[in-house]
Amino acid sequence: MVEDCESKTYWQKYYEAHREKRREYSRQYYQTHKEKKIEYSRQYYQTHKEKCRERHNEYGQKYRQIHGEKLSEYARKRLEQVRWKIINLLGNKCVKCGFPDLRALQIDHVHGGGRREWREFNGCMKYFRHILEKIKDGSKDYQLLCANCNLIKKYENHEVRRKHEGVDKHE
Repeated sequence: MVEDCESKTYWQKYYEAHREKRREYSRQYYQTHKEKKIEYSRQYYQTHKEKCRERHNEYGQKYRQIHGEKLSEYARKRLEQVRWKIINLLGNKCVKCGFPDLRALQIDHVHGGGRREWREFNGCMKYFRHILEKIKDGSKDYQLLCANCNLIKKYENHEVRRKHEGVDKHE
């Protein structure tokens, strides 16, 4: 038992002392055997698809459990950056009343249909990137409205879904 511990510490020290040399050897080996390693990886994946997917999903779940808060914060920041880019391209103020507070500005579809377009995408980030690309390409389908003007526009154009159609609006 003592020999095993001594042997272990010897190899740990050896690997630590020769870390750079081992890394360089690994890089060179990979470069000379790249095609062979890629082909082996493809074949392994084809024969062990379920096992690979399970392992990948398990790793992703563990990673999200450990780093979930950091990932959420990162995603929020990226989404905010794309939103600011869109707002900048659209003029930084409401097109109807000129309200400049960025916190209350909303991206509006000029001709309606935003909810329908939203459903086509699998996430908020993809949707905002789509809008950003369309605006960069010169699309005039989007405008900036403050929250009040946007709700008034939706109401006037009958875009607001009402749960109780029979309720009088001035009760």
